[in-house]
Amino acid sequence: MQQQNSLLWSLLSFVGCTGLFWFLTGSPIFAVAFMSMIMIHELGHYFAAKHIGVDVTLPMFTPLGAFVEFKSFPANAAQEAYIAMGGPFVGSIAAFAAMFVSAKLGMPELGMAAKFGLWLNLFNLIPWSPLDGGRISQVLSRHLWVLGIILLGLAALTLQLSLMNIIIMVMILASGWKDVQFRSQLAQEQPEFFQVGTGLRIAYGGLYLALSGALFYAVYNFGAVLKMMI
Repeated sequence: MQQQNSLLWSLLSFVGCTGLFWFLTGSPIFAVAFMSMIMIHELGHYFAAKHIGVDVTLPMFTPLGAFVEFKSFPANAAQEAYIAMGGPFVGSIAAFAAMFVSAKLGMPELGMAAKFGLWLNLFNLIPWSPLDGGRISQVLSRHLWVLGIILLGLAALTLQLSLMNIIIMVMILASGWKDVQFRSQLAQEQPEFFQVGTGLRIAYGGLYLALSGALFYAVYNFGAVLKMMI
């Protein structure tokens, strides 16, 4: 019964947010495509967690973002990075696929949703928790939050000044600073949590840089990449 209720609330939150974006944009194609890419992103986290035996909730969707919640915490930084990488990895594939379909079928609204999806996955790779990059970066160095806050500031400069964007940024900053303090305490109490083999660090570092680079190029050269797909 509890699992059925969780599925119901997950679906209702998805439908509700899709309807809201439809109302705000006037485009059902954009709303459904954009929310579908967010859902795929979150399911990437969900199935990655299930794959390694970490219990998480089904995705929940809000106008300010979506999330899965840990019921049990990952055993180490490598597990946490695996779960965190699942979202932007499959989410980016979904966004590139939407971009390809929009180019082939001449669907500008789908193309716009794809661009938003690409940007959202890129933004999520900033190494500042609660963003996915903040969790992935723990397998590399827990001090990468310094770079993360600089990148977050640069990203904020590209956003339109609005009350919603200000609220989102304040929430991210506040949550991130709590996480920095939590990680510092965790490093003192359980230093083994951050002990990761060199090969694994290289693998995650390479995937992180490759995915970030591909997304950055696609977002800031969107028109050129779209023409290549036609």
